[in-house]
Amino acid sequence: MPESYTQVPPNSTGNKMRTRSRVIGADTVHEQGVFTAALPTYWVLADAVALAASKHHLSIMNEAGSGKVIALKKLFQINLAVTSVTGIALRFDFKAITAHSGGTVLTPSLCDSTNPALPAQITCRTAAASVTEGGILWPYTTQNDEVSAANTAVANFLSQGLNWLPEGGEMQEKRLRDGEGVTMKQITTSTVGSFGWLLCFTVDDA
Repeated sequence: MPESYTQVPPNSTGNKMRTRSRVIGADTVHEQGVFTAALPTYWVLADAVALAASKHHLSIMNEAGSGKVIALKKLFQINLAVTSVTGIALRFDFKAITAHSGGTVLTPSLCDSTNPALPAQITCRTAAASVTEGGILWPYTTQNDEVSAANTAVANFLSQGLNWLPEGGEMQEKRLRDGEGVTMKQITTSTVGSFGWLLCFTVDDA
């Protein structure tokens, strides 16, 4: 929709009120409202992560010098076991970190192809070999039994649609500034099955 403006008095040479305009009949009508635009949004997938105790399934780091702040929006765990396995209850810890290296570097996807490329200081990894851990932010329990075609393992279907990150209209998301990051670390010993992890985040100027 075309955009225009209405001059705002008394500063008739400076401030302007933004409007959207459309033609109705013979008139060009200016419509005013509160328009919110989403920040550049990205998601990163760690696919088919094999389970192992103390493994960092997915980590993201905003290293010094990025000039950006990351807001973590959504985190989904996807159970990829589609054949029969014997699973157990699992604990994961979502932890703060200050550095990570090694493992496999993951390339986030742009939700809009016109979004700017992420600065080199923002990195995502799976199975990072070296992680400088901080404190635990929260624990999470799940299990690694298979997804059932008979729909008997309902928890496995629900988990992939549930956001693991606290969220709400009157609270801040977890934000990562220069030198800050997070990791999803497996605590319980098990090598059965595999998980996918999908992290959605926005980026803004610091």
